[in-house]
Amino acid sequence: MHLKADNIIKSYTKMQNVTLVLKGVSIDIQESDFISIIGPSGAGKSTLLHILGGIDSPDSGDVIIEHNGVYYDYNSMNNKELSNFRNKFIGFVFQFHHLLPEFTAIENIMLPALIAGDSNKIAKEKAKELLNLVNLDLRETHKPTELSGGEQQRIAIARALINEPKIVFADEPTGNLDRANSQNILEILDLLHKKMNITFIIATHSDEIAAHSQRIIRMKDGIIE
Repeated sequence: MHLKADNIIKSYTKMQNVTLVLKGVSIDIQESDFISIIGPSGAGKSTLLHILGGIDSPDSGDVIIEHNGVYYDYNSMNNKELSNFRNKFIGFVFQFHHLLPEFTAIENIMLPALIAGDSNKIAKEKAKELLNLVNLDLRETHKPTELSGGEQQRIAIARALINEPKIVFADEPTGNLDRANSQNILEILDLLHKKMNITFIIATHSDEIAAHSQRIIRMKDGIIE
């Protein structure tokens, strides 16, 4: 899956004050890339990630993804089409795991598969495999409050993978974790990249985290340096 973004411009307006967040960003991401987008807070990393993943839209510019000879242009899709595209091809991991507190670990992982139309049986089988992959098969029936921060983030990663996405966007995935848990999450992402051939795009402010990637893109003040 090849992603190309061209001249992305994005601004936000608050109390009649306009803040230009992205100032004509272009990026080309090849299949199976492992990329870190690094920069200080306010550089525009998260905004760019959200636009590349189709959960925010730019003021202008294009995002086009090619997969198996088919081109998907975000600008030509309506909200429902874009939502279906995201659920099928794209996974997200955020700094805050956003697990549903009333659901168990396995139920949280199953949810995107059920939304995509999988039967409960198939979704559960997939979720069990992923629990094993992130070394949490013994936490299947635990609710988020019964899991550590690192365990919760590993559940969030498994949830992002349930529909076998081609690209995973991770926005500061270790931002709330201590050094040991951060290292564990990075090792899991490395393993998943190699084992599942997924494209990973990580937004981070940490040079240490970026060092794990194949390619580093540096951002500052809404542009790529």
